[in-house]
Amino acid sequence: MSIANSSSGGNISISQLPGDVSNSLSQRPKGADLVAHQARVDHAVLRVHEVGVAFGGVQALSGVDLAVTMGTITGLIGPNGAGKTTLFNVITGLQVQDKGQVILDGEDISRLKPHKRARLGMARTFQRLETFGSMTVFENVLTAAEISKSWAHRDSSSAKDIAIRAIDRVGIGALANQRADSLPVGLARMVEVARALATNPQVLLLDEPSSGLNEEESVNFANLLIQLAKEGLALLLVEHDMEMVMRICAFLYVLDFGKLLAAGTPEVVQANPAVQAAYLGSEQ
Repeated sequence: MSIANSSSGGNISISQLPGDVSNSLSQRPKGADLVAHQARVDHAVLRVHEVGVAFGGVQALSGVDLAVTMGTITGLIGPNGAGKTTLFNVITGLQVQDKGQVILDGEDISRLKPHKRARLGMARTFQRLETFGSMTVFENVLTAAEISKSWAHRDSSSAKDIAIRAIDRVGIGALANQRADSLPVGLARMVEVARALATNPQVLLLDEPSSGLNEEESVNFANLLIQLAKEGLALLLVEHDMEMVMRICAFLYVLDFGKLLAAGTPEVVQANPAVQAAYLGSEQ
């Protein structure tokens, strides 16, 4: 089996790739940019290797590989029910995988509890809002900052200052004293993002963060993610706003029925007929 190398125009045989990659990806679709994926694996701060999850007789994830590098935004896309949130849950420790590994900074964290992964520098937001509704925006974010300060000493600032910075960073400083449950969905999602940033993560997982944002808010949020990546943060983004995904992501992984359908730059993924048919919309 061989694939086209988008940068050189030549063909590269699976057998020419390093052993672990050629073995684990030998069944991947021809649209997967295996060389680019391997380059990411070599420099990955977060790696998912051959992850599988089954719920009863349903295979939610099957042999999924993924790599996230520092200073970039990596996109994870696919139809509803493709397994994206399940994969997020595996990465963050909320779901134990049946097979495979989750590796953070070269350490296998597959069996660590979620709070221990957080202490290693992993943070996330949720598809379903998980704010503390009866608390103010500031109190929501302060809670995260205080918990993080109890185990991490990377930032000498007070928890209060960290919370204020995070709230201002996502553009909701004017709402700091409002109850979280009084906010529209889009702004409540920004509370979640601020809360995650208050833990000073090295890897941030975002599950449909732009849902509920208007056009202007979406543009501002996309620019924020670009800036965070420029500052060195590793971001993994699940998002249905394809315009945003294609504009800000350096690399994409496409899931379909729990399997990796394609991987590559936005240009490679957009040109993949299987992706067009399954998710982006075929012209036929």
